[in-house]
Amino acid sequence: MLPMRSPLRRAAGYVLWRWRRRPPTVTTADHGAPSDRIKALLTPPRGSSWHVVLLADRRARWRVQRWMRTFFTDDILIFAAGFRPSRTRQPRVTVKKLTVPTDALHALRRIPPVDLIVDLRRPVPTDDVQRATWRMLHPAVAEHGAYIHLDASPTTPDVLRGWARTRSSTMTERARYRPTTDVRRLGDYAIHLMAGPVYLKVPDRRAASLQTRAPELRVDLIDRLPAADIAPTGKIHRNRESSDTAHLDAALHAPAATMRHYQGQLRVLSHMALTHQRTLLPPSFRYPNEQVPTNVLATDIDADYTTLPASTDRAIPRLDGDFFDLTASYHAHFGHFITEIPAKLWGWGVAKAHIPDLRALLRVPRDYQPTYERELLSAYGLSSDDVVWQSEPVEVSSWVACTSLWQNHDPYWFHPAVADVWAQLRRHLIVPHSSQGRQRLFVSRPSGMAHRDCRNAPQVEELFREYGFQVVYPEEHSLAESAALFGGATTVAGFGGSALFNVLFSEHLRTMIILNHEAYLARNEHLYASALGADSHYFWSAPDVRQASAVLDPKAFQSTWDFDFARNERLLRATLEALPESQ
Repeated sequence: MLPMRSPLRRAAGYVLWRWRRRPPTVTTADHGAPSDRIKALLTPPRGSSWHVVLLADRRARWRVQRWMRTFFTDDILIFAAGFRPSRTRQPRVTVKKLTVPTDALHALRRIPPVDLIVDLRRPVPTDDVQRATWRMLHPAVAEHGAYIHLDASPTTPDVLRGWARTRSSTMTERARYRPTTDVRRLGDYAIHLMAGPVYLKVPDRRAASLQTRAPELRVDLIDRLPAADIAPTGKIHRNRESSDTAHLDAALHAPAATMRHYQGQLRVLSHMALTHQRTLLPPSFRYPNEQVPTNVLATDIDADYTTLPASTDRAIPRLDGDFFDLTASYHAHFGHFITEIPAKLWGWGVAKAHIPDLRALLRVPRDYQPTYERELLSAYGLSSDDVVWQSEPVEVSSWVACTSLWQNHDPYWFHPAVADVWAQLRRHLIVPHSSQGRQRLFVSRPSGMAHRDCRNAPQVEELFREYGFQVVYPEEHSLAESAALFGGATTVAGFGGSALFNVLFSEHLRTMIILNHEAYLARNEHLYASALGADSHYFWSAPDVRQASAVLDPKAFQSTWDFDFARNERLLRATLEALPESQ
């Protein structure tokens, strides 16, 4: 017997080890294998190797070996149900357990788009699991890649193309999304050639996954605000209880807020959209912890994947420097600006100290002259050199973004730190002892407005004048003048909407009276009253167009209406008469 450590023994062991790791021998017969023929049909990936995903159960384990041989030098991720594939010592092979299809979905969300997904499980004619898996996983395939599955039944390519037609039927024309460019058959396999492009939505709560999803992107945490439970001191009164008047919660929970520095190839599009390759990054979402994150520019495929207009894929100019995110979901809109921008300013001071050459970037329409925007930023300490006004998409390499401290969406909340931003704005916009308004203000809206026009607004104004209210139209004043008007007010009433948001300048607010129609589902006024510790009184009337379902109808949301005197006048007068003289 040879000694255990003899040179001959070691040499024999080395030869055996190399033999076990040898590449598979491809015979003439192998060239006709479906996996080899399919690979020859596909467009090679842009990178140096393929990224392949295999889904298999125990009955398909022999097919796994065939596909592993075809892609021997490539990256392979195997989702195995009920078995452990052999030869998994093959370089660049990873195996994960597959219990339900969502196991694969969760894993694919954490890696870049793949070139090929192959479902090797033989379909059962009586169920729709195969099609459901396709619907769930096909967005994870890169454009010009392929999704392949077994289809031993006599299903024609036209039937399989129907999968894509059904998928795209819910999409708007603006998105121009086609799941596939074509569907082909090769033996028992159906080959869906993917079109794309598709973007994975990564909200703030999944930001940690960017380490593996976007390895070329560097993400550093600069600052963090802890979560907070808010128990507002003000009371909530409403003239009626219904599902239309919900979400006026007395107790609110604000999640933790973060400020991150993103470094890499970044595209700053419109409506807050920020992308890196095929990923829509956390700053893209107006509502930080919305269950299904959304962006105005994007059209969703499902809860995880979305599309962007084809125009966003064109070449765009590069902007050098470090930038601070002050983009809003809608540009040049006072209501969105006044709720969304102060809610991001909380991190400016720390970020500027961290990166001295940092500049804030705001999107504005072409030829637009920002006025109230300049006033507000100047009041917060941003000079003209600190701000870049951008009207077109740009590519940047350094982007600092803060979690918004304001969520006007279920679950509704604000973070207490936003009050510090408001306080600084008041200090710099309101000259001491310069209050121009009365203690009681009624915030009205001009007649004939395109959105939520109240036809009997003049009669409503007269009612409030009877009780000593000054009727104001904030759009007729500069931001500093509006701040002075609201600065001394203790009672603010008005029609729900952007003009009423000026209450953030009211340091001593005690009461808010809000007149709305029932299809107006925004709750900004409730959040302001809660943050300022004021009582709130809601008076609801019927809109001309009602919300027909749980899905928001913009026509109902912006419907014209009449203030319902028959329903509300008696209670409204009683509320006004009960106000203390000091208010």
